[in-house]
Amino acid sequence: LKPIFINKLAPLATEHHIAVLDGGTQAGIVGLMGMARQHTNGTFPLIGVTPAESALMPGATPAKHRYALEPSHTHFALVNGGDFGVESELLVGLGRALARRPVALLVNGGEIVRREALMHARAGNPLLVLAGSGRVADEIVDAFKRGTSNDILMETMMIGTIRICTVDTLVPNLLSLFQLEGVS
Repeated sequence: LKPIFINKLAPLATEHHIAVLDGGTQAGIVGLMGMARQHTNGTFPLIGVTPAESALMPGATPAKHRYALEPSHTHFALVNGGDFGVESELLVGLGRALARRPVALLVNGGEIVRREALMHARAGNPLLVLAGSGRVADEIVDAFKRGTSNDILMETMMIGTIRICTVDTLVPNLLSLFQLEGVS
């Protein structure tokens, strides 16, 4: 997934001055956007939203169940609480407040992403799901193709605007959802 962030997402966000929100830590997929921003000398705002008690502040002594904040982020919003998932409501709300056209890009993900997908759908944010990226994203793709699911994915599909994309259609879909066609 690293090349997608470096070659597609970070350049797109820089070119169109798109604010990007994520979990803000260096862990897993969440850390890829910060790494891509640094690698491409990106200039887009990158806002990490994370539970305060799970964040390892710069210069702090490493501690169990604390994750280093990704240093390429331009801003952080720390939420009271220690368990990941407590930040989801703020993440969705900030996205709606900061963006002219909020869009949720789902890449991979676990149970928190499953719940956040439903939150985005309920908030009216279009969901763009990257097929082949694994885990919950691929579960959504499969459920979308079947038209059925046995969990909250079904409610997400029923109330939300979902688009499935591939690596090749990712950027055109984002441009369309952000209504940026023709903007350079």
